[in-house]
Amino acid sequence: MGKFLRALQKARLIELEEGSSDAASDADLIAATAGAPPAPEPPVPTETLPPEPCDIEEQRSFETIYGALEVPVSPFPAEKMLRLLDGLKAMDLNTRTTAVRAMDAADDAWTVEDAVLDAQRKVRALQDAKARLAQQAESAQAHAAEQMRQREEKHQQSVGAVRQQIADLEKLLEREVEKAAADKNEITGKARSAQEACARETRRLDTELARLQEILDTFAAPTPRNA
Repeated sequence: MGKFLRALQKARLIELEEGSSDAASDADLIAATAGAPPAPEPPVPTETLPPEPCDIEEQRSFETIYGALEVPVSPFPAEKMLRLLDGLKAMDLNTRTTAVRAMDAADDAWTVEDAVLDAQRKVRALQDAKARLAQQAESAQAHAAEQMRQREEKHQQSVGAVRQQIADLEKLLEREVEKAAADKNEITGKARSAQEACARETRRLDTELARLQEILDTFAAPTPRNA
């Protein structure tokens, strides 16, 4: 285990930190050399996404996604293999593959196939998560389209009701204008009729007064000034 890493160090293929323990596994030492964090704790399963339209949750951790889709814990997670490969990135592909296979053969705690299986499961989980996101987005679009249809229907109903009210008010206004004009004509007519009647009656009275005055002018004695 540790001896193989020491051999790689002597060949200047990798660099190990001072004080690294020979008892540690080769994979853990390479991961530590690459400066990668320790493997994450097994994720806690969470509920799957609801089928109903909802806001899409962003920035969920991969552990949360894997837990929600029940990806089992691997003895050698794909992320640990990625850190191992990153620690060997100075090598060409064939040398790097050979080195990882040699570490696998030297350590009974893990196998390359563990990481491959974990990667396959997580790829399927992420693809499933993508499909769920697409379903959510499609559902949100359909929900929005239905809301838009209902809102447009309500809008048309409201506009129709307002237009009907406007039409009714315009008719009411027209009737009010006609009634006001008729009432004004009637008032004016009554006033004119009264004035004309007054003038006719005044002329008739003046005529009679003139006739009566003729009698007074003829027979009545003049009234003394000092009487």
